[in-house]
Amino acid sequence: MKKLIFVLITCATFLGCKDKETTLTLNFKAVYDGDPVLLDEVTNYNYYDGSSVKITGLRFYLSHVKLYAGEEVLQIVDIADIDFTNSNKTSAGANEGQSIVIDDPVPGSYDKIEFSIGVPATENAKATADFGYDHPLGPGNQSQYWDSWDSYIFAKIEGRQDADGDGSFDAFTYHTGIDQMYRTKSISSTIAVTEGEENTISMEIDAKKIFSNGTTTVDIVGEPVIHTLPSNPASMTFSEMISDNLINSISIR
Repeated sequence: MKKLIFVLITCATFLGCKDKETTLTLNFKAVYDGDPVLLDEVTNYNYYDGSSVKITGLRFYLSHVKLYAGEEVLQIVDIADIDFTNSNKTSAGANEGQSIVIDDPVPGSYDKIEFSIGVPATENAKATADFGYDHPLGPGNQSQYWDSWDSYIFAKIEGRQDADGDGSFDAFTYHTGIDQMYRTKSISSTIAVTEGEENTISMEIDAKKIFSNGTTTVDIVGEPVIHTLPSNPASMTFSEMISDNLINSISIR
């Protein structure tokens, strides 16, 4: 009997001491003037010129997310579709944000994170049929591919503005794409990935900064609809600015 009790205690101890799974969550939250962005077509935000704007769509491709420890590099995300359009219709969804969970990341202390907005050229040269249905670039995301561009839509920023304060809001739509709009950013920060823990990197997107770089501010009335068109120099200049502003709006919280 003593031997049996010893075996049971040993097994119980072993099961209780089983290693915990290591995970890393990359969480994105969108704000405007410090408040969560609600895409409910009801909530108004103050634009740079004092007018009211509503944000109704915010979506982009995030790719090649890497962590650096000196010269060592760990890629944690290949490509992901970050889409606030549905989740941010409620306060609960906006506060939860958009998350990517990485299972079994390499534990360690990292000093930099690098990421890109857009679809890498190799993948962008393909079409949705070249990927599995549930892949971020697959047929399930056909709306994110524009045949006339031969390119994925890298980012969508959509909303409405009441320019003259009469209560009537006019729509604006900014869609960027093609290889020239691919952007990469590095942020130096101490990032710890602890073994056996649920680790999180919290990222914030300041949506207001998408519309201004501090020098040039988007004239929504004058430019309500812009799609990246290589044949239109003005469209290219605008798309370059939006692409720069979008990636520069992202920081670690």
